[in-house]
Amino acid sequence: MSHCGIVILAAGGSSRLGQPKQLLPWRGTTLLRHAVQTALASSARPVAVVLGSDSANMQSQLDALDVKIVLNPDWQQGIGTSIRAGVAALAQEKLDAIALLLCDQPLIESAMIDRLIAEFSSSAKPICAARYAGTLGTPAIFAASLFGELSALADDQGGKAILKRHAADVHAVDLPAAEIDLDTPADLEKHLN
Repeated sequence: MSHCGIVILAAGGSSRLGQPKQLLPWRGTTLLRHAVQTALASSARPVAVVLGSDSANMQSQLDALDVKIVLNPDWQQGIGTSIRAGVAALAQEKLDAIALLLCDQPLIESAMIDRLIAEFSSSAKPICAARYAGTLGTPAIFAASLFGELSALADDQGGKAILKRHAADVHAVDLPAAEIDLDTPADLEKHLN
């Protein structure tokens, strides 16, 4: 089995939502804490959480959890800055791969993360990504050979840029739960009520 770390991307300002989505209630906790607990219940280690907007309030959600907190002062420049910060935080670990996880995909479960890691380990491809709604995306696992590309992403580019660049090297895993993310008030209305 590959030694895989996780970077949880949770730095955004939730501009489309109008409130910090990381702090929204979800199943007795917040979206942020739920995502972190899900990651910690998986086999991946270490778990890094990239924070930016309202980071003091976000950090209080992570008390007593075994995570590396990464503060991204450039979070407003785009998701690429958070990916770069997360990869840099795990660079000293001897990892075979890093999984990227979003804090606003609340239906992702630890067993799904472990399934992606297992499929990554057995596929011999450098990328393993969730397939849902006709696309590939997060959660996605990138081999150490791609850490340089993750670290070189433009400010406004996410991991999807690398998925497209290496389309022939992606092992896709059907994961319909990844389709649900909470970006707008309508998303909240649909999934939180």
